[in-house]
Amino acid sequence: MASEGAGLGRHDLSPHGSSAILLPLTPHAPGLARRTIEERLADALAPDVLYDAELLVSELVTNSLQHAHLHRGDSIELGIRVDPEEHVARIEVSNRGSGFEQQLVPAAPSAVGGRGLQLVDQIASSCGVSQDPGTVVWSELNTHNHRQKRGPPSPPSF
Repeated sequence: MASEGAGLGRHDLSPHGSSAILLPLTPHAPGLARRTIEERLADALAPDVLYDAELLVSELVTNSLQHAHLHRGDSIELGIRVDPEEHVARIEVSNRGSGFEQQLVPAAPSAVGGRGLQLVDQIASSCGVSQDPGTVVWSELNTHNHRQKRGPPSPPSF
């Protein structure tokens, strides 16, 4: 099972549909996160929602690896929660990093990167960040009427 890989802590889904795992600080972390989403949520989400959840977790974990300035011995925590009554799947990626500038700035057309959080904002029903202690970046997917943002449009809360 992929979620039993080296350096990966594991907490099974609780009766309330939540789970948390620790991901190692390696280039394999995004793939482990995607496989974890697949293993834990394949029976709970429609295929299009599952695909978007895998895309979101990959982006959030990659950002954590690239920008959080983590050190040997640190890890990234992946939190997963599904609330079938509210029709929401929530993904949280946490680390001890000091955070980041929360203003989304459009990337130049010729830029190689810089579009990740814009992608998250476009795919997620809602998303945001909290910074106390460390950094938690979260995204939610509406599992009913997928791809429909909840509430009126608003600036992203990154």
